[in-house]
Amino acid sequence: MQIVTTPTELFRAVKQNKLAAMLGVEGGHMIEDDIDKLDSLFHRGVRYMTLTWNNSTSWATSAKDETTHAFIVSPYGLTGFGDGL
Repeated sequence: MQIVTTPTELFRAVKQNKLAAMLGVEGGHMIEDDIDKLDSLFHRGVRYMTLTWNNSTSWATSAKDETTHAFIVSPYGLTGFGDGL
């Protein structure tokens, strides 16, 4: 098994019959609305982040929240901050 951070490393690992893994973060709430924290995660090897999990952030609504009748938010989807990521 090998941690990879680029497509080139991924393809190399696959050619060597290795299991390749990329580090990721589940849920954009981890950056706490601070884009600099995204850079910090990148420097630690993280290469992807899901925008939401079951809970929404201030800049992206989750599918669970959008389908819960008690949850009222407008607009659904991404705000300007979310579009900029």
